[in-house]
Amino acid sequence: MAKSDKLVDLVATHEPETTAEGETVVVTAPVVFANDPDSAGQIRLSLTIQQAAYLAAQIQPALVIARVHSRGK
Repeated sequence: MAKSDKLVDLVATHEPETTAEGETVVVTAPVVFANDPDSAGQIRLSLTIQQAAYLAAQIQPALVIARVHSRGK
């Protein structure tokens, strides 16, 4: 598969699920393409322990900011 720097916008249609498979953290989520909601699928993201810990630390402050924005509406 060719490498691309372009972002692909996906929208989760239900809550993601996270499991541990050995020393790997796996996140799965049903998604649709943001610009084509009729194209549905499921993503599976495998993370090392370090990557999962980093992502967890990144999500917390982003969640706080998103909550503040949602209250401002």
